[in-house]
This record gives sequence, C-alpha cells and structure tokens, in this order.
Amino acid sequence: MTAQKQFTPRATRFSSTHVCDIAGPTMSPFRGRIANISASGMLVEQSGPISIGDVIHASIPGNGDVPGTIVRRKDGAIAIKFFAKIDVAAFCRATQAAA
Repeated sequence: MTAQKQFTPRATRFSSTHVCDIAGPTMSPFRGRIANISASGMLVEQSGPISIGDVIHASIPGNGDVPGTIVRRKDGAIAIKFFAKIDVAAFCRATQAAA
C-alpha cells in the first residue's frame, strides 16, 4: 500500500514591481526586482552569482529585514523561501504608499 502525499495549498502570490535589497554572508549585496511575493517567499529577477541554499536577508517594505534561503534558480530569477511568514498586507500597503 502506498502512502498518499498530503496536499499543502500554495500560498497566494501577489505581483510586484518593487525593488528590494538582498544580502547574505556568502555573497555581495544586490538589488533585485520582486516579480511576485507571498507570505512564505518571493520570486526575484536576478542573474548574479548566487547559489541554491544560500542564506539571505531581504529588505521587504512593511516587514523589515527578512531572512530566507534560495530554493530555486531559473531563467534569470531566484526563488526565496522565508524562514517565517511575512505580513503580505503590510507589504502591499507600504508599496502602494510609495507608488
């Protein structure tokens, strides 16, 4: 008998054009454009030297300095998984106020 994998719903993603600063202990700081963001992570357009597994801190409007790790890299973008969920509503408020 095969155990069934439990379905975990995907977090709601919000499109963005906001730019954020990202830094980590094993790489040079850089600025990237957020393509989409959710409570659990974000996709950032970036093509510099960065590796899956790198630990980062990203400056997220409305949330401050958010730690995470690189989980995917493809087609000039990186996927970052946050260590803890962020307040996406605070991000939306902060970026709309800045627009």
